[in-house]
Amino acid sequence: QAEAAAEAAFSVLKESSISAAGTGKSIIAAAETAGRQAGTQTEQQYSDSGKTVPEIAALSGAAAKDAAAVAGALSPIPAQIAGKVAGKIAARLTLRKVPVSTKPVVADVAAEAGAAAQAAATNAGGLSKEQVCAVASLAAGLTAAELTAEEGKTGAEIYRAASTSAVAAVQAAGMSEAEAIKLTSQSGEGNPSAEAAEVAAKAAASKAEEEATKAGKSAAETTAAISAAAKSAAQSAGMVTVAAIELAAKIAGMAAAEQAHAFGARPEIAECAAAATSAATAVGDAAGMSSDAVTKLASNVAAFVAAEEAARRGKTPEAIAAASTDAASKAQGGQSSAGTHSNSAALAAAVAAATKALVDAGVDEAKAGERAKVSATTAMALAAAFAAAENSDKAGGSAEAQQAAAGQAAASIIEGAGGSVDAKVEAAAEAATRVAQSGGSTVVEQVKAAVRSAVAAGANAQQCWTAATDAVLHAGGGEHAELTLAKKYIGELAPQFKNETENAAAVAHEDLERDIAECAGSKARLVTGNKIEVAGETAGNMARVHGLPVTLQAMAAGDAAVVQANNLDLSRLETALAAGAAAADAAKVAGQLAGMQARAAATSAYKAMLPNTKTAIKAANQASTDAALKAGVSKVKARVISHKAMAFASSIATAAPVAAEARRAGKTIEQQVEAAAGAASETAEFFADTLTIRSTVVGLAAAYASRAAGQDPEAQAIWAGEWASLTWLKTEPRQGEEAIQASRTAIMALAMEYDYSIEQADQISDDAVTQLPTNPFIEVCRNLVGAELTGYDVTVYELKQLQFNVSVRCAANYTWLEGTPGPRAIPCDEHDLPYNLTGCRPSRCAPKAEFGYEIEEDSLDIISWDVKAKCTSSHIGSPEITACRQEGEEYTISNCRPRECNSLLNGGSIPTPYKLHSEQSLYRMNFSIEVECARMFTGFAEARCVDDGLDYILEGCLPENCTSPADIEDQDFGYAVIERDLKRRSFNVTAPDCVPGFDGIPSVTMCQAHNQPYVLTGCTMTTCQSRVAKPPTGYKIEHEDSLGTHHFRVEARCMDNYTGPFEVKPCTSPNEPYILQGCEPGNCTTNQKTGYAAFEFDLHTATFNVQPSCALMYKGNATVQVCTHHNQPYFLDGCVPEQCLSTTNRVGYVVTHENDLDRPSLDVRVHCDPQYHGNPIVEICTEDNTPYTLKNCTPNECKTPTAPEVMTNYSVDVVDARLPTFNVVPHCAVGYIGNASVTPCVKHNENFALSGCIEGLCHKPSNTVGYVFETENLWLHTWDVNVRCDIPMWDGQALVKKCNPLEDIHEIVLTGCHVAKCSMPADWIAKGYDMSVQSLYKINFSVQTIGDNNGCAENYAGAAIIEPCDRDSQPFKVHGCHPTNCTTPHGFEAAGYMVAETDTTIPDFSVSGSCMQNYHGTVTATVCTEPDTPYVLEGCYPNYCIPPKQEVQDGYIVFEGSTYAPDFQVTVSCAPKYIGTPFVHPCTQNNTAYQMGGCYSENCTRPAVPDEYKVEEFSLERGSFSVTATCTDVTKQGQENKAYPCKAHGEPYVLKGC
Repeated sequence: QAEAAAEAAFSVLKESSISAAGTGKSIIAAAETAGRQAGTQTEQQYSDSGKTVPEIAALSGAAAKDAAAVAGALSPIPAQIAGKVAGKIAARLTLRKVPVSTKPVVADVAAEAGAAAQAAATNAGGLSKEQVCAVASLAAGLTAAELTAEEGKTGAEIYRAASTSAVAAVQAAGMSEAEAIKLTSQSGEGNPSAEAAEVAAKAAASKAEEEATKAGKSAAETTAAISAAAKSAAQSAGMVTVAAIELAAKIAGMAAAEQAHAFGARPEIAECAAAATSAATAVGDAAGMSSDAVTKLASNVAAFVAAEEAARRGKTPEAIAAASTDAASKAQGGQSSAGTHSNSAALAAAVAAATKALVDAGVDEAKAGERAKVSATTAMALAAAFAAAENSDKAGGSAEAQQAAAGQAAASIIEGAGGSVDAKVEAAAEAATRVAQSGGSTVVEQVKAAVRSAVAAGANAQQCWTAATDAVLHAGGGEHAELTLAKKYIGELAPQFKNETENAAAVAHEDLERDIAECAGSKARLVTGNKIEVAGETAGNMARVHGLPVTLQAMAAGDAAVVQANNLDLSRLETALAAGAAAADAAKVAGQLAGMQARAAATSAYKAMLPNTKTAIKAANQASTDAALKAGVSKVKARVISHKAMAFASSIATAAPVAAEARRAGKTIEQQVEAAAGAASETAEFFADTLTIRSTVVGLAAAYASRAAGQDPEAQAIWAGEWASLTWLKTEPRQGEEAIQASRTAIMALAMEYDYSIEQADQISDDAVTQLPTNPFIEVCRNLVGAELTGYDVTVYELKQLQFNVSVRCAANYTWLEGTPGPRAIPCDEHDLPYNLTGCRPSRCAPKAEFGYEIEEDSLDIISWDVKAKCTSSHIGSPEITACRQEGEEYTISNCRPRECNSLLNGGSIPTPYKLHSEQSLYRMNFSIEVECARMFTGFAEARCVDDGLDYILEGCLPENCTSPADIEDQDFGYAVIERDLKRRSFNVTAPDCVPGFDGIPSVTMCQAHNQPYVLTGCTMTTCQSRVAKPPTGYKIEHEDSLGTHHFRVEARCMDNYTGPFEVKPCTSPNEPYILQGCEPGNCTTNQKTGYAAFEFDLHTATFNVQPSCALMYKGNATVQVCTHHNQPYFLDGCVPEQCLSTTNRVGYVVTHENDLDRPSLDVRVHCDPQYHGNPIVEICTEDNTPYTLKNCTPNECKTPTAPEVMTNYSVDVVDARLPTFNVVPHCAVGYIGNASVTPCVKHNENFALSGCIEGLCHKPSNTVGYVFETENLWLHTWDVNVRCDIPMWDGQALVKKCNPLEDIHEIVLTGCHVAKCSMPADWIAKGYDMSVQSLYKINFSVQTIGDNNGCAENYAGAAIIEPCDRDSQPFKVHGCHPTNCTTPHGFEAAGYMVAETDTTIPDFSVSGSCMQNYHGTVTATVCTEPDTPYVLEGCYPNYCIPPKQEVQDGYIVFEGSTYAPDFQVTVSCAPKYIGTPFVHPCTQNNTAYQMGGCYSENCTRPAVPDEYKVEEFSLERGSFSVTATCTDVTKQGQENKAYPCKAHGEPYVLKGC
């Protein structure tokens, strides 16, 4: 929904020039700048707030993250920027605290920066631990580099300081030293070399700029000096050349932008970016970069500088992003987004639309923003893709070209927003597919488009496969079509991935075994409630039904057991042992014997414990031993089987993920098998005691890798046999028969997994053995022939691997390959394979750039010369190219001349609108003439040279024109005009007459300049005389808008007191008054207003006569006024009502409202006071300003109550029972307590009320269990109560709370006593007993022994006795059991161990130790399983010595018996052509080489060389003799010319043949 909304937003902005042009790194540059700006502003805001350095750094980092996100960067870039900014600010704040006179400690400041960066990156979220550590590394490295640079150190020293601080920061973030070194190494993402190089480069550039300024160099020379110094310093700090050039261009661009600010100028952002673009272009050109690379370099620099300039001006993050994108677009030859929607504006609109869609769909608003940005960027990429495709279509591009343009544009958008390679490839493929689909392409063409764009975006084999299969599914294809089409067209369009694609189907289904495990786990959980055994059995049966071999049946069972164990929250070790048991059972069901069952158990247990290898070994050992014992073998045999199973499990577990990784990386099957076998071999050398076990394990690992790649059992058998044989021969190269037997052993082990019979297994073994390769350690290389020798002159002396001797030199038109020691031959790796030649390359001409030519140098090699050229658009001709004759010379190119237009001054025709002054250059490349517009023509004269041999074109000048008068359409315009021609050169406008309402003789005058109106004179308007100053009687003139008779307009009305239908007419002659008529005088009507009396003598308005007076109950001076309009009443005024005053005598009355106190309308609301009764009356006052009167309310009177239930508690004294003066005194009667009170009655003749007196006696509660009363007087006035707890069954401090009858509390409250309860004995006591606690309360104490060991726990002996405690909170008593012991192992079981026994009791077993000399490992002592039996020692293994490297063995014949250090049996002798006294010593550490020496090579000496020979000596050792001899007589060059080795040490070699 979010992507659809974002795409809709972009469709609205279709004309907004959305494109990939200018994206590049502009968004990242803008995000970094905006983040740095926001962080600095936050730092300034809190600098004086009292916050700590880490707090300010954290706040600044958070602000930087938000700003980077607003600028358009995608996750994880904002989080990384947050960390870098926080680190920078922490370093700056830390330095401020260092006194000026004190030199800061670089490591300390860098550590602060690293810690702040780590915290900010962590808080920002979305980063892995490695990414967070990388951010900390870069921040610390940058800080160290800057401080070291300030000390004037070299680039190398700056890098070392940065690297040291980076490693320290990563370690402080929680990584080990090895992990830190790896993360900050050359290939690690935390490598600070770029930061160090930039610091060194900036320092060098600053110095170079200062020197250039002092020397008075020009701006261009200064920029060149800056870039050269920056590049050199960056390289010295460890930066590669390409990156150093990019950094130099960036620094040069910054310097150029600063120069634009010189002398107080304030240039526009675009001007600074343009200056930076020019500087960066110069750097790229000087470095010999291609034009595309230079454009991209300049675009990135322009984006960076524009972002910096926008921040310098305080712009918002959105404005910074827009400036950066515009600058990058201009640098690539695009247009600014001014006047249209920029990429950043369109992105903002799409983000808003996507955010709304997400929120509407129920996504949390806080999370919607980040997800919306991804959707919007994807939509932006697709919009750019369709725009690019449309542009390609308009330019005539084919459908394939349109698809390619779309893919490239989408990839550029994603890359510019900081997206991953996966995201970039996915966007490119999707864009190409959708463009192909929208153009009506077939499914096949859509797949091809996806593959081509994915490869162009840098996809690997897996990404290419994903792109192809997604394209099929997007087009509606099924799984079969997906696999078939993807495999076919990847092989066709991306042949480099062909081998990987062959295995794609196997890769797609390699999780079958895991799926079975998950399915079986779910089934067992639903049917049996998480039984592990059922899950394993179900998975094994399903794997068997699917035809999986025994190993995968067992693996599925083990994995299903892991699923169930995880559901039950078992520990890792319990889970591993459960997996091992399930796998062993599955192998048993499949008919396998104890060895295979143990192997299956070890493998599943080992896998379940990974990645913790140490605990995995322990779990596998225990699981395989348990499986072997369960199969019925003896303990001794079980340990032997377990050791073999361990070798198998660890080696296969190591090899499987290595093979899977090779498969995912698109490696060939052979490479997958080789990777798996190599990993298994390394692990097997540690675990396998014998060469037989090792070779078998390696062979099976190779077979399993083949199986995972989808090969059949026969192919698996061939791989098993080959790698078992190779493993044997690597150790025993002379034992060919033994190697074949090792192959058979491995193949037989594999065949048994497929339930083959013995006969079938023998047949497979026989077939596979026949295909084994020959011994690679003693065989011969194949000689090279024909094209294999191209570029080399070769002399072969010996092709056997051990005595290989071939002399080589470069052939004619070939030369030495740079970076190599020259021509040489490298022996083959396997028998009958060709040896390799290296060190020569074809001689080539130097590259060339020539003005006027577009050159394509496909091959500069002289032997395969392929250089094409064409004239540039400014030149014409047919280029001729001649190759050079020797290495490094330039080739020649000619025959293009500049394009030139014809002259118009010399014999040409000059158009009338133009005045031509001179022709400076008629060449099209620098065409220049001086021309202007002729008289009575206007515009900007321009000239264009279109092509060679044609007249150039003059354009831009048009005739000058007059315009019509501005008021020609007005009503007051008095002319009748005819416009025939408005051009000044041919002006023709006439005015024959004045229009009606105007008088005069009209005249027309032409304008004096271009675009001015022509002039009309002679006609004047006819007007009437104004009457405003003296209007006629009875009339009011409002407006005289126009007095002209042409459009007469006057507004008027009748005066007040006048009426009638009136009208206004224009005058009939000029300057006469206009006409007003129709207004007559009016009459008034009688006024009926209350409070008045009037005598009406005359009601005409002109002779009005009325006499008024005030009515009864009213007062004042009555007045009258004539009406203002006809038939309206006249006006009366001056009379007001007389008023009553509010009464002050209100006793017995309540006045609620005095609504009206006027005498005529008196309105007062009143009722009797609550203590009075009656019907109140309000009497009106008798004259003005006197009070009104209240009557008819009398006082209430109360009665004394007579009820016995009331009067029993009270006695009263009645003084006055009337309410206004109520006075009654109450008392409590005898035997009652309280505060007696009386309440008057509410109504007349009702009883008054009495309250407050109650009975004064407390009562005991109904339940007093646990309490004993010693005294018991409960009357409150004579209180005496004492209570204690009922010990021993109860305990505590008894407390009594009195009753409170006044609050209706009549019982006393007892607290403080509780039932006595025993506590549990201490853990060290209780752990020896098996007990069941029913109750610890003494009242019903019940603790019972359980189990069949008399109540003693496992590994304890005796009989348990349990007794209750004596008092509350004391532990109950238990005794009678004691711990059992393990004994010390001896003999074979203790060989290789030194132990220290701290405690040998089984419950508290504690034994530690170390391995003896010639052994290695970590000692693990395991408690015995039965009393008085030895505990088990594990973890020490004999040190295994490996053969030295091949270069060490050269010159020796080695015979290996045992290579284990305790029983070392290896002898050596000098090989043929070597002499000396050989010796061999065992290794001192496991898996290291034993030492050998004493033999050295026999040497030939140089003979006296006759003049007939020219000799080159490469090696005089007899074992690697290499001397080339040629004849000085060229006529004998075809004869056999050789130098032959000597036959004995110290003799000269032999020359013959010349």
